[in-house]
Amino acid sequence: MDSIAKLITFFIPYKKARVFLREKIQKHLKSLIPLNKHWIIFYDTFSKTGNGDSIKPFAIELRKQKTYMKFFFVSREKKDIPMADEVLIINSRRYKFVLNRAKYLFSPMSIPKQKRNGQIYVMFWHGSPLKKLYLSRNKSIESLNYTKPFKEVDFFCYSSPIFLSPMCEAFNLSKNIFIPTGLPRNDILINNNNEKYIRNIKKTLKIPTNKKVLFYCPTWRRTDWKQPLPFDLNHLYQELSDKFIILLRSHVGKHDWIDKKGDTINLTRNKFAFDVRDYENISDLYLISDVLISDYSSSIFDFSILERPQILYAYDLKEYKENQGLYFNYNKFSPFPIVKNENDLISEIKKLNLNDVMYIKKFKEKYAKFETGTSSKQIIDLIFDKKD
Repeated sequence: MDSIAKLITFFIPYKKARVFLREKIQKHLKSLIPLNKHWIIFYDTFSKTGNGDSIKPFAIELRKQKTYMKFFFVSREKKDIPMADEVLIINSRRYKFVLNRAKYLFSPMSIPKQKRNGQIYVMFWHGSPLKKLYLSRNKSIESLNYTKPFKEVDFFCYSSPIFLSPMCEAFNLSKNIFIPTGLPRNDILINNNNEKYIRNIKKTLKIPTNKKVLFYCPTWRRTDWKQPLPFDLNHLYQELSDKFIILLRSHVGKHDWIDKKGDTINLTRNKFAFDVRDYENISDLYLISDVLISDYSSSIFDFSILERPQILYAYDLKEYKENQGLYFNYNKFSPFPIVKNENDLISEIKKLNLNDVMYIKKFKEKYAKFETGTSSKQIIDLIFDKKD
């Protein structure tokens, strides 16, 4: 079809007119091909696994209910992806063939630029926004180009009414496409929050069961895949290791931790610090953690589902607000203590009452209202034809 469109339009001297007409012809030709309502594309081109964030838990539930459907997972390179009936290499001929024929597409982040009439695109955006996104920050060409394909989304899942306006602004979308289902990735936080499941995860990671678990999980920063660790692990070990261990995971597990000199940090310290960057499911890490230490990450909202304490380590708050921007008043949006240096962080950890969680319930009700543990089932009931 691409070749036919190019052949018909090659004589047009003006590039913009040529491209415009070519896209029109391609769209018309594609519309003549019937869609396969049993073909589903999972479009995760960002995570390490190719089935990250909400994709895998949703695919597992969908497989239970619709055993006859064919699952296509998209990848930038050849690799095995669990749950995939077939892995498509992005922009390959086979990828384009399937993309033109699959009825459904699900994604946790970006989406293809072209969509056929009759196709259904579902967005599991990878978190609830605290930091400003795309068009909320600026109207740059980069932001406009990235958000333009989001006009093709039919259903956009979200966790609470409070995020509706920020998400509409960030992507220039109508409120009508947003569905109050919560995110599939958070179902596990409700359905698997039990001693047996948590004990098995700790056993897998070889984490001692006689210590409380701290989880340091900050948001993304523009640090070129090298993330400075904003505290001295030796100091934390000396002050806290009698009662705590700490898990460390940079944004989506892709950044290396470095010290002030820029050297990569060795994270094998007396069974105190555990590097969990390669553990696939961050929700499991939430479940085994007693305390979350974060900053401007959506993990703050997800972790609140468990009604456990948090500490906000905002050592660069002024700089981050100026460069990135925040949707909410950081000093007032949550009940969690805010600290800006290592000594205060240690002090707050020592003061924590892990049994006092009533104050977290109101925060959870405000920022995770739609998280009921049934997100995947709700989406399937809403989107798929009962007759299939």
